[in-house]
Amino acid sequence: MVKTIEIKVIPNEENEENGLVKFELEGVTDFEFKYLTGSNLGDKSTNKSVEITISGDLQKDSSSSCKRLAEWAKATSAVSIYRQLEVVYKLKEEIIREYRFPNAFICDYIEGSKEKEKGYFRAIVMQKFEKIDDIKIKD
Repeated sequence: MVKTIEIKVIPNEENEENGLVKFELEGVTDFEFKYLTGSNLGDKSTNKSVEITISGDLQKDSSSSCKRLAEWAKATSAVSIYRQLEVVYKLKEEIIREYRFPNAFICDYIEGSKEKEKGYFRAIVMQKFEKIDDIKIKD
């Protein structure tokens, strides 16, 4: 089966005014969507988080978009931190699932190398807590 994972990072209106631009992430091989509830199950409404882990190959053709992802990860100003993230998962060109995080931020970003000449990247992206209900999931 041929799978494709399309990742788009889109600036919010505030971000565009500060020169941030939309980009598509190249080299993505895997993603994982998680809705997490902490150990305090007495109040699920205030003890939750939603994240998407995005993984892929860091190679020549993906290097530029991975650099943008790394720059987003190290952002510290409120205007640069929160962006819209769209993930589209397809099998044989048929959309299986779409996710839209309107106020996403990168919690953790990792780049490295496991084999000669083969690098990897992994980003854990979360939705701003107050905006979790704004996440859209479609099939």
